[in-house]
Amino acid sequence: MKRAALVMFVLWFVCAGTVGAGGLPLEGYCRVGKYMPVLTDREVTGSGILPVGMARARAGDRILPVLVVSDQPTLTSPIAQMHPLADDQRLVGLVGAATEADAKRLFGDHPLVTLRLDWPLSGSVSAWETLDAVVMTDQKPEEPVVAGLLSGGVSIAVKSEQSPRGGWPWQPKSAGWWVLSCDLPAVNPATLDASPLLAQWSPSASANERRNVVLIAIILSILSLAATLRRGRGALTTLAVVAVGSMIVIGIWQRRQPGLRTTSGWVCLHSSGMMASDWWIGAASAGAGPMELPLRQLPHPIVGADEIQRLGMRLEVLGAGNAINVRWNGDPHSNVAFVVRGVRPAGVLSTGSSSVSDHSGLRAIAQDAYPGMIIQQDEADRSNDDGWGVVTMIEPEKKAGH
Repeated sequence: MKRAALVMFVLWFVCAGTVGAGGLPLEGYCRVGKYMPVLTDREVTGSGILPVGMARARAGDRILPVLVVSDQPTLTSPIAQMHPLADDQRLVGLVGAATEADAKRLFGDHPLVTLRLDWPLSGSVSAWETLDAVVMTDQKPEEPVVAGLLSGGVSIAVKSEQSPRGGWPWQPKSAGWWVLSCDLPAVNPATLDASPLLAQWSPSASANERRNVVLIAIILSILSLAATLRRGRGALTTLAVVAVGSMIVIGIWQRRQPGLRTTSGWVCLHSSGMMASDWWIGAASAGAGPMELPLRQLPHPIVGADEIQRLGMRLEVLGAGNAINVRWNGDPHSNVAFVVRGVRPAGVLSTGSSSVSDHSGLRAIAQDAYPGMIIQQDEADRSNDDGWGVVTMIEPEKKAGH
């Protein structure tokens, strides 16, 4: 009887901690460097992932984006079985009346894993970027969903008599299918070394901070000079008051300085009918202590799994939208880079004379980060001495055509 009771207790405990309270909409399939959705009512923790939680307790389950950062991830809260995809496998979601045969017809060049999706997708669209493709009938995805899926490298196939609207370069296929893919290269955080970019960046005080320092110095100099004009004990007393006041003012000013200094820049990739804009963010800790970086989109930290664990890095979802905080334990020797991607229909690319200079800090790693592309233009950030500027990259054949 005691043994049966113990077994029942263990089973209850395990079930209470599994995704039975929520779920894995992609059935545990995952890929290194990609976010996957987890439906849960608690913080998601484990190894080989970027932990994520909610800023405020909220009743009921919700989709949380979980970034996989190693090839052997595990979830410990909630407990769930993970299934890392092989490099040649493609995970395809089926919507509406779409079938596995449709997926094989459209994306059959690789071994496929198919699963059924509820539409519309829950939570942030970026949380579903483990998918390689979505095949749908009886549905037309909205523009923000199209842009979000393409930003994560997810192809979209729609069955329609006419090309879906939106200015995107949909490609017609047989049997009334239209396919949209973004073939522009994306940063691979698992293999890219961001140290050349971060090493050349020396975080410094902003223009406002420098102006405040000069202003404080001028005021203290005037007060000190005024004190010397007095005679006798009055001069000494005034100098002592000025000295003490100066220390108090400087101490208050130092405490109000930001613990985290940031910079940013853009890498814009152009292809036929599509443009990807990668927003690069650099974050440097001014000292030891907890750091917080607020963002409106899901970032990809350009650090390895070991560094993520050492820094105690985690995501914090703020609300129903895409607002998040990235938190970690900073130290003066740990600069971190993040990348946020956006995709949209391309406009007309200028075909004037190309210019390549050493002005943009991003040029140090652009060629390694985006294989198969070349730098067409390189512009410094004129509004910020610490800014990384903008690098425009194109396919080699476009460069040759100038």
